[in-house]
Amino acid sequence: MLRIFEKISGYLDRLSGKNESSSEQDLTSIYIYFPNLMYKEITSVEGYSFLELLCDVGGALSLLLGATLLTVYEVAEFLALVARDFLCGRLRN
Repeated sequence: MLRIFEKISGYLDRLSGKNESSSEQDLTSIYIYFPNLMYKEITSVEGYSFLELLCDVGGALSLLLGATLLTVYEVAEFLALVARDFLCGRLRN
C-alpha cells in the first residue's frame, strides 16, 4: 500500500517540480478503524408499479360507482313506494 503512495507522490512531484525531501514533509497518513466488518446494504424498490396503482384505483372507483348506483335504485324504489301509498290512500277515501 505504501508503494502506491510513493508512486503517486513521485508522479505528483514530477508534475509540480518538487524534490523528494519536500514531498516527504507534505505527506499525511490517515488510519481508519472500523468497529466490525459488517455492513448494511440498503436498496430502494418501488412499492407499486404504475399499472398496479392504476388497477387499485380502478377497483376502488368501480366499488364506489356500484354503491352509488345501488343507492340511486333504492331511493327511486322508496319514492315509488311512497307515491303508491299516497295515491292508494287518497283513492280509498
